[in-house]
Amino acid sequence: MVTIMLSFIVGIMGNSLALGVLYKMRSNHSEMRKSVFYVLVEGLVWTDLLGILLTAPITIITYVMYPTKWLCAHPHICKFGAFAGALFGIVTPLIICAMAIERLFSINYPYTFSVSFTQSKAKLSLIACWGVGLFVASLPLMGFGKYELQYPHMWCFLNWHAETPLDTAYALTYASINVLTMLTLVVSSVTVIVTLLKMRTYRRSSVGSTRQFSILKNPDVAQKQREVELQMVWFLVGIMFVYVVCWSPLIIQIIANSTVRTKNYDLDVVAIRLACLNQILDPWVYILLRRRCVRKIRRVDMRPRTLQKPKIPVSNHLKDFFMLLPLETAGYPAFTKLSMK
Repeated sequence: MVTIMLSFIVGIMGNSLALGVLYKMRSNHSEMRKSVFYVLVEGLVWTDLLGILLTAPITIITYVMYPTKWLCAHPHICKFGAFAGALFGIVTPLIICAMAIERLFSINYPYTFSVSFTQSKAKLSLIACWGVGLFVASLPLMGFGKYELQYPHMWCFLNWHAETPLDTAYALTYASINVLTMLTLVVSSVTVIVTLLKMRTYRRSSVGSTRQFSILKNPDVAQKQREVELQMVWFLVGIMFVYVVCWSPLIIQIIANSTVRTKNYDLDVVAIRLACLNQILDPWVYILLRRRCVRKIRRVDMRPRTLQKPKIPVSNHLKDFFMLLPLETAGYPAFTKLSMK
């Protein structure tokens, strides 16, 4: 009981604090007001907060009323709790996957990203994630699978013990959606990381070109843009790690219970508790990594801004020539203001 109450308080406090930090940063930084990525981050934090508010109170009341078998006497509340758990088990991974795809296009295809990805489309993607989640979670209410009380009669979730063919089909469908989402998330994140490592290596090997390009662009501004890009990627990697660790046991347990048809109720409880930690840990990942990024940016701001003058005079025609070159040729690959849209 104490653990559940503590988790509830930490989850509410973390998500509320993350929202406060997001809105404060949005008011102070124009880049965040234009950022597609942070629209998705806000959607994720609101989703986690709503998930905790809808699911945790039922669990707390059940623990308090446990001797009276409260959930057994209120099947509609049991179904609502299971529906909410299944809903946020689909919506949260889909939003994280959308964040990974956004970073993939932002880093690898900056021009396509600047043209195709807008805040309005990011909001539409959030609505689509919720639409898919509502549809999948509503299937048991329409007869495809069912929700049931789970051991030790203190929580409800989908029937994942292969009691009927429809129950098995729904459980495997639910697990398959999460597996595909997880694979897409991991592949997109790894691709982004590999691309960033290649960019860093290329940039270090192009010192001369970067020196010429510094004529056209303040290096401190470029450094801060790279820091913000890296902060987004660090946050994405952290969220991916938390999601994979928290949800993999539950997905494995659903598949095992539906195919092998072995019942291990203790593992079921451990798996569902780990999955519930996802909504609690997500905001703290953002808060911790946000502070780290701010400290690094402040250290950049405190550096003396002395621009080295070129030894060879550069004519206006040569400057125009550099402006027409691709950024990769100028030694400054893909970290553009377009990718921050």
